[in-house]
Amino acid sequence: MESTDVLKDRTMNNLFKNKQRVVKFGNDNKRALLFFGLVFSTNATVLYLTSRILFSGGITSLEIVILFCFSLTFGWVTISFWNAVIGFILILFKVEATKLHDLKTPLDNPSVLTSKTALIMPVRNEDPKRTMACLSATLQSLTQSKHCDSFDAYVLSDTDDNSLCSIEKNFVCELSRSLPKGINLYYRNRNHNTGHKAGNIRDFCQKWGKNYEFMVILDSDSIMEGGTLIELVSLMESNPNAGLIQTVPLPINQKTLFGRILQFSSALYGPVVAWGQTFWYSNNSNYWGHNAIIRTKAFTDSCGLPNFPGRPPFGGEILSHDFVEAALLKRAGWDLFMLPHLKGSYEMIPEDIFAYVRRERRWAQGSLQHLRLIRSKDLHIMNRIHFLMGAMGYLSSVLWISLLVSSTAYILSLETGKTFFFLEPYFLWSAFSGNSWSPLLSPLLITGFVLLVPKALSFILVAIQSKKRPVQFSLLALSTLSETIFAILLAPILMFYHTSFIFGFLSGGKIKWNPSDEKDTAVCWKTSFSNTAFITISCIAWSSLILWYSPIFLLWMLPVFVGPILAGPIIFLTTKTGFSGWTNSLNFLTTPRIIFFDNRNRDPRKTKPSTPKWIEAAIEPPPENPRVMPTQTFL
Repeated sequence: MESTDVLKDRTMNNLFKNKQRVVKFGNDNKRALLFFGLVFSTNATVLYLTSRILFSGGITSLEIVILFCFSLTFGWVTISFWNAVIGFILILFKVEATKLHDLKTPLDNPSVLTSKTALIMPVRNEDPKRTMACLSATLQSLTQSKHCDSFDAYVLSDTDDNSLCSIEKNFVCELSRSLPKGINLYYRNRNHNTGHKAGNIRDFCQKWGKNYEFMVILDSDSIMEGGTLIELVSLMESNPNAGLIQTVPLPINQKTLFGRILQFSSALYGPVVAWGQTFWYSNNSNYWGHNAIIRTKAFTDSCGLPNFPGRPPFGGEILSHDFVEAALLKRAGWDLFMLPHLKGSYEMIPEDIFAYVRRERRWAQGSLQHLRLIRSKDLHIMNRIHFLMGAMGYLSSVLWISLLVSSTAYILSLETGKTFFFLEPYFLWSAFSGNSWSPLLSPLLITGFVLLVPKALSFILVAIQSKKRPVQFSLLALSTLSETIFAILLAPILMFYHTSFIFGFLSGGKIKWNPSDEKDTAVCWKTSFSNTAFITISCIAWSSLILWYSPIFLLWMLPVFVGPILAGPIIFLTTKTGFSGWTNSLNFLTTPRIIFFDNRNRDPRKTKPSTPKWIEAAIEPPPENPRVMPTQTFL
């Protein structure tokens, strides 16, 4: 066991090395410089073209607003564009992720694992059938290997419903009985939900973290294959500077049309984008909070989360803790990797848009909280970029709406020769008049091109790799086209929701931590229409104004208006579970077959374990082995 002085020297050395990285980009960030060089040069070129068009007859206040909003929104989509282009190249030429990161590769089938790893699943008021079925799938896969005795599993419950807690215990007990000797399954229920998920994990690290060199964080709907877990442990053993390795989980078992489309989208585009990200992430990967392996001591020593000063929504507990934990690990000198080539990592996602946006609301507030950390002392520059990009994922919606509103006022002013609303004192006429706004179509077309190229590249890559027959190729093309149309309809709906989140937070709104809402029941028509009425009415009024003054411009705005105007029917129809049988029979919107599940013929949410007899001793956690997890500071 290392002495306190040795630990202190190691921490200070890591911090010193990290400070050197913060000051300037090192060798590990050359790819990031290349990536953002491509992003900035592309953005600068398009902005130059746009400014030449806008300012051809003089500069107005409204034109400056339009150019500012366009520069940020176009820059955001350019990041996705170059991620896809680089990812396409890496996959096409079969570049190995371990070589890309100079990782030492373990043997394909290591004869022995020298470490002990904990699989920890924090839960709070979740559906115990679904949760235990997911954990069972992971453990049953793991028990088929010869390394299962190198793993223990913990269900870390924060459930405060006594009846639900009792059901959890019964299911854990039954699952524990089904496991072979060598792999242990433990259950613990906390009396207080202090710190929510991050506090739950912190409690584990302080009580039992000393017993395990690594831990794998699982969400209540996470599933991982045993072979993937063993490979992750082997990589961590072979690379002692690695503090975290993040996999790229794919959605599975979606039953509604909404879920199936998102599942198809993730399977088609996710790998390409992830490969592009891992190219410039290098050893500075982000962390998504689950399906990742972490060096337990590194996490315990450096990831004790503080509360932000001030009141919620921007003060108080850190909501999106995963980004912050990645930054703290990096600050302590550890390497963080994302390896998109690793298969066998899965998750479930909400199957209707309302459950989806409820989850997005907490993520949005957590991402805005991160803006407070960008200027924190000693953080790596890449973590600052991760914080900024996470927030931009939601702030971009506000910018898009601002761009659309200002563009509408600008175009209608050109069409009618009048200024609108509060803009009249500030609107200075340029050379545009009548229908002379048509040159502005060039930036619009370029934006559409940048948005659609990632989808096209992903389709081409799958078509090349799968070598599909003509009929299969046609179905893949039709599925891709359908997903693209749905994405065009869904994007402006989410834009309105995200914007409402932002303004809600700015006005002091708070969020509640709720369990994930995964269910097989469709959203009724009344809920669909009533919860989207404001968006629909707003867009009908907006489009009517444009139609009155400029019908031609309305044609260009239709992709923005069609989705929100039809939001009620779209949400109602896409939550129907009956579509899954139809899509399966036609091989439509299908993702690559997952052998892991086909062999078991299992849908985790429909698994019905038998009711066991209660044997408390079978799942009681081991004796505590205390370790202090110090609370970190951000100065």
